[in-house]
Amino acid sequence: MQFVLSVSAWLLFYVLIEHHGERELAISNTMRNIFAVFGIFTWSYANTTNMMVSNIIGQQRQDEVLHLVRKIARLSFFTIVVLCLTLNLFPATLLSIYGAEPGFIADAIPVVRTISVCLIMMSVAVVWLNSITAPAIPK
Repeated sequence: MQFVLSVSAWLLFYVLIEHHGERELAISNTMRNIFAVFGIFTWSYANTTNMMVSNIIGQQRQDEVLHLVRKIARLSFFTIVVLCLTLNLFPATLLSIYGAEPGFIADAIPVVRTISVCLIMMSVAVVWLNSITAPAIPK
């Protein structure tokens, strides 16, 4: 169900964006790709959290769960901060892969900044979300 909602939200977003113009749609597609590539790191930490929390609880070591989640959240946060700093220091370099046109790059840079903030918030949020859902997974 979550996957269906996620795909439907993206589809609706692109239907709304396509009425604004071709460049805006191209920028949106580029940002989705950047979000997905950078998000791989965050989702990896989140899945690791899920499995490790389940494992720790299964070993009857519940008192270590918060320490574990905080440690993984810090790792996720600092990984994404380094990636986002690199992205924001050299946005034209990455964006030139998608479109060499200077106008495209200039229009996309503010969106890169927004995506970076979202990725940083997501880096911690999905780790905590997966720590909460981990005990609910049956073995």
